[in-house]
Amino acid sequence: MSGVTEKTILLVEDEPLIAMAERMTLQRHGYSVVTAGTGEAAVEIARRCGDIDLILMDIDLGPGMSGTEAAEIILAEQDVPLAFLSSHTEAEVVDKTEGITSYGYIVKNSGDTVLLASIRMAFRLYEANRSISTQAMQMAAAHERQRLSDEQLSWWPALMEYVVENDLTAIAILDRNLHFLYVSRRFLEGYRVTGESIIGRHHYEVFPEIPARWREVHRRALAGETLCSEEDYFQRLDGSVDYTRWECRPWHQADGTIGGIILYTEVLTELRRTEREHRRLFETISQGIIYQDADGTISSANPAAQRILGLTLDQMQGRTSMDPRWKMILEDGTSVEGPDHPAMIALRTGETVGPVVRGIYHPGKDAHIWLRIIAIPLFRGGEERPFRAYATFEDITARRNAEEALEASGKRYRSLFESISDAILLVDRNREILDCNGAFTELFGYTLEEVRGRSPAIIFHSQEDFRRLGEEMTRRSREKSFFVEVTYRRKNGESFTGEKRVQFQRDGNGELAGFIGIIRDITDRKAAEERVQGLVREKEMMLKEVQHRIKNTMNTMVSMLELHAASVTEPDAAAVLNDAGGRFKSMEVLYDQLYRTETHDRGSAAEYLRGLVHRVTDLFPEGRSVRILMETDDLVMEAGQLSSLGMIVTELVTNAMKYAFRGRSGGQLRLVFRREEAGVMLLLQDDGPGLPEGLSVDSASGFGLTMVRALTEQLGGSIRLESEGGTRAILEFSP
Repeated sequence: MSGVTEKTILLVEDEPLIAMAERMTLQRHGYSVVTAGTGEAAVEIARRCGDIDLILMDIDLGPGMSGTEAAEIILAEQDVPLAFLSSHTEAEVVDKTEGITSYGYIVKNSGDTVLLASIRMAFRLYEANRSISTQAMQMAAAHERQRLSDEQLSWWPALMEYVVENDLTAIAILDRNLHFLYVSRRFLEGYRVTGESIIGRHHYEVFPEIPARWREVHRRALAGETLCSEEDYFQRLDGSVDYTRWECRPWHQADGTIGGIILYTEVLTELRRTEREHRRLFETISQGIIYQDADGTISSANPAAQRILGLTLDQMQGRTSMDPRWKMILEDGTSVEGPDHPAMIALRTGETVGPVVRGIYHPGKDAHIWLRIIAIPLFRGGEERPFRAYATFEDITARRNAEEALEASGKRYRSLFESISDAILLVDRNREILDCNGAFTELFGYTLEEVRGRSPAIIFHSQEDFRRLGEEMTRRSREKSFFVEVTYRRKNGESFTGEKRVQFQRDGNGELAGFIGIIRDITDRKAAEERVQGLVREKEMMLKEVQHRIKNTMNTMVSMLELHAASVTEPDAAAVLNDAGGRFKSMEVLYDQLYRTETHDRGSAAEYLRGLVHRVTDLFPEGRSVRILMETDDLVMEAGQLSSLGMIVTELVTNAMKYAFRGRSGGQLRLVFRREEAGVMLLLQDDGPGLPEGLSVDSASGFGLTMVRALTEQLGGSIRLESEGGTRAILEFSP
């Protein structure tokens, strides 16, 4: 509005859209507008802002403080023109404003002309009232000056203090020496000082951080100039920065001389901080916002809108919804023409549209993105058709893609769920059935509709089985899963044995959320296992019988050889028979040691060798006096290898007992069986007289060492004999 000095109006209106429309009308005609949605907010703004020129107050502000109550509080604290703006014309509503100093009662929707004329009238009435008040005060002052002598002007400081204290601007009055005479409450609050610490003190003592440019202002004001600044700043000693709007003018004494200066200031620091926060919020808000005029032309867009749409503000300004480059589509891919864009519908119908989901072509991605859009029409006061609309939107492309992926995953899960041949039951933490697959229906005869929401107890053979499984699930709840055999009952009453895998399901906090039960009918398997167990028991009985007969046969052979040796007269023949009997005894020990365990196909070499050595030495009279030392690593070997190894050890121990310890008591036999990098090493060493000179395994012609050589070759190893402090046999092979 040309030719009008901008004035600030506090608009108190609880309807956001009405407030927006009225604010835009006032701003279009040159007014600065501050809005408040409640009476409480209006009182706070009036107290905080010292530059309110007029208040437009709605009467009915919804819950809380009414407009009349807020007006009474504000006018009790400030001298500011106030006009009521209401849609009510009832007498009882208008009567509420009686007794409140107001400068008009404006009926809403009276049109811009009436609203603006009423505002101008309120300003004129207010100025006239102030003029009258000023004139009255001037006349009274003149009368008092005539009536009172200089000594009677003692009321002057009190009057000045009253005026300064109640002025809406932060005021400080200083003398020619720049000592504070009076300061207003707003000055103390704005500059964070107290009256006791400031009155009588020099301005630069209180504020030593005052910049040189302001000191120059003070000097010029004391010389008679009036200076001002709409916005300035200075840095405090604590490093903070205060922003101010100020005016500095001289004040004159009764004789016309300059008595000092008056500082009118408004601290803008909080206002600037709020503006920065609002600006930062607007710049960083994640939602896109676009304003479109009545014909659909885009007038403005925030940074988020530019980022989401991949267009700059320059590229969007001037475009309309009719522009085919938008390529808007519905969720099913159907094209959306310009008139059916959400903002255009809002402009055409005057109603809010959305939220709706629409696809928009993104030029940078060369693909459509998906937006969740709300379009809101804006109205001017008294007009039925919107003059503008704004659309807010957010990019939900990633969310939509995730939802589609989740849906596809759900379908894949369901397909997999139904294709599994085992029965699957999903149960919540309260043991109520949530879901089951087709295999469950086939196994138990129940459909999902028949079991959903029911207890799994219906498929158990007995309630006791159901209770016991619940107790076991409680005991093992920290495990991931476990298996259990359960007797189940089908819908037709048949019972069967089932194997169930119970798997615990937990939520994001690790708390129990439910269970998955995977059930398989193992009736046939149980029957097969019982048949196999019977065959195993029968086989073990037969094996024990065969072992018993073999041992008896060996004992019989030993007895026959001993009897035959006793009956012959030739010493060499008797020695051969006794040697054969001894070998049969050794073979009996070997056989008994190898086959006395339940596992016949493999066994522990260490355990086998320790028992074998002792039993072989016990066959000889000197055996109990021989000290046996054994160092054995534990190694599991196949029965065939153990048998060959046992016969080699039996032959070597037998030779040691016959040649190293015969005819003497005591002595030491050492056996070492150790795993090495290349395989296994067995060492058997006695402390006897040693080997005859030139004797080796390869050159030996006797039956014993020939057998040892053959068994070593069978193991795929090598053996050598050494004579050093006794006899040492070293066998090496790979198990």
